[in-house]
Amino acid sequence: MKTFTECLRPPGDSSSAGQRSCLGFTSFSIRDLLRSKEPHTSLSLRTMDGGNEVGEVKVSRLQVEEEDETPPEHRGSALCDALHFSVHDKENSPMMRAVLCSQVCKVYRFETEDQRRLLVREQMSETPLSFSLPKQLLSALIQEHASRVQQVKELSDLSPHWDSLRHDVISYCNHLIGCYQETLTELENLSTSPCFKSSGRKSDRHLQFVPTNLHSQRMEVTAPGSSGVWYQVITFGAPADHHQAFKHGGLKRLLSKHQRKSSVSYSLEESCRARELLVSVAQLPPLIFGQAEELLSVSAERNPARLQEVLDGLMQETKLFIHALNDELVRSALTAFHSQCTSVNGRHGNGLLCEDASANQEEAREYDEEEWDRTWANVAKSLDCIMAMADRLQEREHLLQESTADTKSLNAGSSSSSSS
Repeated sequence: MKTFTECLRPPGDSSSAGQRSCLGFTSFSIRDLLRSKEPHTSLSLRTMDGGNEVGEVKVSRLQVEEEDETPPEHRGSALCDALHFSVHDKENSPMMRAVLCSQVCKVYRFETEDQRRLLVREQMSETPLSFSLPKQLLSALIQEHASRVQQVKELSDLSPHWDSLRHDVISYCNHLIGCYQETLTELENLSTSPCFKSSGRKSDRHLQFVPTNLHSQRMEVTAPGSSGVWYQVITFGAPADHHQAFKHGGLKRLLSKHQRKSSVSYSLEESCRARELLVSVAQLPPLIFGQAEELLSVSAERNPARLQEVLDGLMQETKLFIHALNDELVRSALTAFHSQCTSVNGRHGNGLLCEDASANQEEAREYDEEEWDRTWANVAKSLDCIMAMADRLQEREHLLQESTADTKSLNAGSSSSSSS
């Protein structure tokens, strides 16, 4: 596309006063001007017959888009405004077709107090996100529980009690994964591409993750001689346990049940520390039992050096075991576990707390800490008893060695006197 520009001489005090005369013209391509990176473009100005150059004219490049200097905290509101106008002014835009569908429009006219007509246009729209987002949520939940199962499986050998708990966690996560996969498969196998879940389908089990009655209501109110004002409302039904026919009680009971069964949440650093503690706790007891059995067998050999070596090994392994279990993370986990067990006993059958539940929890916490301290005191006493018994054995062997040496010296003295 090309354009034609004329340069006119304004009226002045010359002989052509009161008239306009053409100095020259020039033509240029708008496409080349837009593609040019220079701020100004110089063009030759020619006479009307195109033979001679009579001057030069500069054309400024069109500034298509200004640099966005909006602070980051104000860009969100600008984006919302842009989406607002795209919703209102571009009903058939790709974004609107992707978010809203099955639009139903109704127009109402109302008479105002000043005998003017008020126009109200109501639009009801469904959204494909009612089904697409639950599918993505189910896929994310499946991946999360599969990762959790893998982490639990990667733990080292545990004691029978903890190994039983690990199997319970794995079976529970696998059960959830199976339920999520079944629901996701049923959602994928729907014959048509649904966009709306009505109230009549709120009891469908495979639609339990889909919001009920989710739709967008937009109303444009227009007065004569003024631009329209838009009002938007998003409506959806409250989530409830319809597909289970409320067999597990209301929301309060479900929440209390979840709080009783749920474990204490830990950070990523605490989780890594817990894995290290579990590995240490799983590896150290067999070593301690082996050292104890070896100490028992060495005690009958009457070898003080060997006895001291085995005792040092037993003390070292025991100190590592005490250091692992005396961690603050283990103490807090046991306290939380004991308080949860106490809170279960302090609830009524309807899931409500007893009046003295807080007092029971405080007493349980104090009791648990006292019992924990008594446990470590007993461990220290047992280790002191082993060390004291080893010292007695070493002292007895030392006395036997001294008595043997004295006997040998006496026998040697008597033999020498008899020979003389």
